[in-house]
Amino acid sequence: MHIRKISLLCSLMLFIFGTVADARILFGSTRDGIKGIYVMDDDGSNQTLLRTEGHHVYPVPDCWSPDGQWIAFSGTLRGIYLMHPDGTNVRRLSIPKGHSVGRVSFSPDSTALVFGMWIQRDNKIRSSINVMNIATEAIQELAEVDGINCDLSPDGELIAFTEPGV
Repeated sequence: MHIRKISLLCSLMLFIFGTVADARILFGSTRDGIKGIYVMDDDGSNQTLLRTEGHHVYPVPDCWSPDGQWIAFSGTLRGIYLMHPDGTNVRRLSIPKGHSVGRVSFSPDSTALVFGMWIQRDNKIRSSINVMNIATEAIQELAEVDGINCDLSPDGELIAFTEPGV
């Protein structure tokens, strides 16, 4: 009887969560010679090209905002860009001239981005992990660390990053 209840509970949970989950996958690809940002349903269907390398941008998708309103991506002009999930309303965020940025991640409330940034001066590279307020585009340095591929924890309290060469 006990096994039957557990089996019924598992089946019910699978039904509830299986029908509620509706995920879209964000990815970059070169298809038919077109470098771009694509989305697709979690079952692989409805693959849609959102952005190509036009406008001097070779797009590399970074992440989807937690609220589902924005996709962040970087480009060859070493900037951070945002766009709506349907590929519209592309916006370039201001990065100081001469600086480069790594992969970005949204804050849990989708109002800020965290990323590694570096600049080369006098044959030396200065690196830091930073946070940008999306509304104001104000950048605050959090730590002078060589960190790339930054990602915030779900509660926004911790930053995971990759330190190159380590």
